[in-house]
Amino acid sequence: MRGASPSGFVTFCDDIRYEIGNKVSYMGVYRSELFAENYPLLLPKFALAIHYTQGIDLPRPAVKIRVFYEPDAGEVVELATLEMPENAEPKAGEFSGDLVAASFEVVFSPLNVPGPGLLRARAYREGAEIRLGSLPFRQANRAGEQAAAGG
Repeated sequence: MRGASPSGFVTFCDDIRYEIGNKVSYMGVYRSELFAENYPLLLPKFALAIHYTQGIDLPRPAVKIRVFYEPDAGEVVELATLEMPENAEPKAGEFSGDLVAASFEVVFSPLNVPGPGLLRARAYREGAEIRLGSLPFRQANRAGEQAAAGG
């Protein structure tokens, strides 16, 4: 869409696998929340597939993508920062009609989560914050609560 506002989304999962035929598989995708019985939590592998889009006719300023963890108690921890330079030219597969898209895969191996909180991904463009996605990490009190919540 011409003039489409910058936006995006994140898929949170255990692993990202690249397959024959230019396929990408997301393994162990988390839906709305991640429940753990005990914290600190050590995940052997944790991945984010980050997708950013904007209208092809919009200016292309530098864009910074930040991934950070905001614990319920404690200081915010920045986990990763990715940057797209100003006037970055799209490569094959990074545009579709009137949109320009960029994809990033971030894999942590391991990911140490100190306690319940919120994992966030944000894009910053010309001083504006664009919410790409977040995943709450929650304390599981009973197995029934986890199953009932769809986690």
